[in-house]
Amino acid sequence: MYVEVLAENDALAFYRKYGGDIVDSCDINSTHQEKIKAYILKFSIFE
Repeated sequence: MYVEVLAENDALAFYRKYGGDIVDSCDINSTHQEKIKAYILKFSIFE
């Protein structure tokens, strides 16, 4: 399972605590054309 979370979001620590591994990052354009960094986390759900 993959989850995308904004880098500035406090939920990032929550997802990392429960086994999410950062596998990639990307930039998202906001409505004001600002770039916002996001991380893509991978969870192994069949362990």
